[in-house]
Amino acid sequence: MQQEDKGKVLLQKYLDGEANAEEQAMVESWQLDFSLLEKRPLDDKAALNDLAEIKKELNSISGAVGKGRLWVSVAAAAAVVVLCAGLWFYYSSYKQESNLRKDLYANNIGPGKNSATLTLASGEVLELNGAKSGIVVDAAGLRYKDGTVLGTKVLSSGSEVITAATPKGGTYQVSLPDGTRVWLNSASEIRFPSRFNGQKRRIVLSGEAYFEVAKMTKPFVVATGGQEVKVLGTHFNVNSYKDELVTTTTLLEGAVQVSSLPGNMVNLRPGQQSVLSGSALRVSPADTDMAIAWKEGYFRFKNESVPAIMRKLSRWYDVEIVYRGDPGKEAFGGKISRSKTLAEVLEMLQSTKKIHFKIEERRIIVQ
Repeated sequence: MQQEDKGKVLLQKYLDGEANAEEQAMVESWQLDFSLLEKRPLDDKAALNDLAEIKKELNSISGAVGKGRLWVSVAAAAAVVVLCAGLWFYYSSYKQESNLRKDLYANNIGPGKNSATLTLASGEVLELNGAKSGIVVDAAGLRYKDGTVLGTKVLSSGSEVITAATPKGGTYQVSLPDGTRVWLNSASEIRFPSRFNGQKRRIVLSGEAYFEVAKMTKPFVVATGGQEVKVLGTHFNVNSYKDELVTTTTLLEGAVQVSSLPGNMVNLRPGQQSVLSGSALRVSPADTDMAIAWKEGYFRFKNESVPAIMRKLSRWYDVEIVYRGDPGKEAFGGKISRSKTLAEVLEMLQSTKKIHFKIEERRIIVQ
């Protein structure tokens, strides 16, 4: 057997736990001299220094003489080769991780914030104060939640249609004329009258909103592109983004009647969710914490695909998503604060080693 092969056999016995005390001492004597546990900054210079030391040791080992030193030398030489490769892999992996992290933080993007507009019946668009968290619309006019009057705007004595809208990266709370409170997620819009006349309180939603409906005998109706939700007074969430495959209505308390066009109708109990796909409407158990996580300031994922997660990030951070390669069928779960920067969120996903990201201006490159 060649000397190098004998060294490899000895090293393998050591790794398999089959080496005797003398053989263990042979390998460990070298390992103690070249511990990789030293804590210090990892950079190219450090890597080259370590490799130089290993090469120096390898040369001294190859020059060792005497039959008694032969087994030690061959075993140590084999160990040097293996650990040298390991060290290089360690540095290469660290450098790759560092480069991937730089790709994220070089063009970091902050989280969304309070941002919305009110469009009056006249067509006038009012930019709402981002330092405020909500607006109240009622017979007294327009004011913020803290009581601050919104300029000198006075609504007409009749009923006029008002549109409250959030951009990508925006969220806002709107109190309607009947006292109903609505939380708008990013890239969402509601249209409602300044006074609820007639037999029902009807509004139109695009996007996602959480409702705490004021209890009245007059029914409250939320219309989306393909369904209507009818309640008297309750708490529920509606997700009706156009780029999502389904529309979901999740009930937290009270009772809800959901009807799709044409003709399908289901009644929800607390903890249930209706799912509208095309014209098909079904009821399933709901994860209510997940449904309203956005309102509580979190992203929550549960076996969600990469495209599904990216759609949420796109709306909150106002970015475009570009795929380089097939995102595959990887699924992710977890809870991440929406107050974190985009790079921080992507780094958490990237830490799974299943996917990598790069931020270029206002685009996320998924690869």
